[in-house]
Amino acid sequence: MKRVFTLTLTGLGYAFIFLAIFTYGYYLLVGDTISINQLAKNMFSIGLLGMIYVWINLIYEIEHWSLLKQTSLHYFIFLISSLSFALWNQWIPINPGPIILFVLIFTFNYIIIWFAIKTYWKIKIKQLNQSLQKRK
Repeated sequence: MKRVFTLTLTGLGYAFIFLAIFTYGYYLLVGDTISINQLAKNMFSIGLLGMIYVWINLIYEIEHWSLLKQTSLHYFIFLISSLSFALWNQWIPINPGPIILFVLIFTFNYIIIWFAIKTYWKIKIKQLNQSLQKRK
């Protein structure tokens, strides 16, 4: 329970930092502000997305699942939740073109980040194994 609470606070923290950057960036790019209602809707959405994003990482703690199953489920939950909130908040138009573009960009970014994380952990594991070999 303590872990879920910590993850929730972490997700909310990251989410609200992202929201502040996004809102400021919107103001700089568009030169306009958003309404209080839209800001509240964005805050709710970003907060919930932040919590979802950290909670779905618990999928990787299910050790009897294959990495493919874990990653596939993580990807689809991540994609569906992101797309749902993007459409609900009108961050992207509800048209096939923008939705397809969103999915393609999301998938490309997900693959790049996944490979970066996989490479990082592969190096860390190699270093750990080398340090264990030195102790023998």
